[in-house]
Amino acid sequence: MVGQEKAREASGIVVELIKAKKMAGKALMMVGPPGTGKTALALAIAQELGPKVPFCPMVGSEVFSTEVKKTEILMENFRRSIGIRIKETKEVYEGEVVELKPEEVDDIHGG
Repeated sequence: MVGQEKAREASGIVVELIKAKKMAGKALMMVGPPGTGKTALALAIAQELGPKVPFCPMVGSEVFSTEVKKTEILMENFRRSIGIRIKETKEVYEGEVVELKPEEVDDIHGG
């Protein structure tokens, strides 16, 4: 890796603190402009800490999507990082529609 000496040094300190059990918290958030090596550093930290440490990359556009709430995206990523899978059960009705008959009503609100 070329450059980012201070970031690599800080990552080494974080690894030492976690191994010495002196760092509180369960997650590490890296912030910075695109192309600065955040993902590479995060992957290196996760690999250095061993196979039991999850590495779940997140993209900012995922979090700030207009289709899904931010909390849902964050919770999904947290669940993925600790290995929880949530399955939804849905009932599916099979059959064939043989007739559709519209009803005319005076009051459109059903009253």
